Amino acid sequence: MNRTLDAEAFNVIANHAEVAPWLGYEDPTEPIDLTAHVSNPANFAFLTPMRDGGYLLLKAQAGLYVAHTLALPSARGRPMLKLMRWGFRTLFTCSDAIEVVTQVPDGHANAKAWSDLAGFRDAYRREAFFPLMGERVGCQYRSLSYVDWATHAKENLTLGQQFHAAIHGLVDNHPQDDT
Repeated sequence: MNRTLDAEAFNVIANHAEVAPWLGYEDPTEPIDLTAHVSNPANFAFLTPMRDGGYLLLKAQAGLYVAHTLALPSARGRPMLKLMRWGFRTLFTCSDAIEVVTQVPDGHANAKAWSDLAGFRDAYRREAFFPLMGERVGCQYRSLSYVDWATHAKENLTLGQQFHAAIHGLVDNHPQDDT
């Protein structure tokens, strides 16, 4: 997994026939150029090892990032899952991130499934808002806080257990707890 400031792979993915229609651009005939987003060092752009899928985490303001997911069919499934877990760990532990938000347009079952898997929760929705394939559809806004990520990400349980094993017998006031 790697972070990149080079938009070449993201632009290829975004303009692919199976990806572009889902991105919500008003004019589907215009090429999509994500260079300004990917090359901005305030943002985090993560690619799968085969450079066929990625996450864009755009800094909206201090501590707040907006997540966008895009993947070619070859990256869907395990490559994107591994990247998601690594990417959120990197974002929450190596930046000022305390909340990540995303949009899930009506009819985009994959986006809903991935945001559920990441731990996002519903925040609010707007009707007839999101431009999708020539019409305006409803859109659910979702949120993932640092606390939700820290307490629910599966790999954090393992790290917590390793921590407790390491301090066992060294500290008397730190009993095992779910948190």
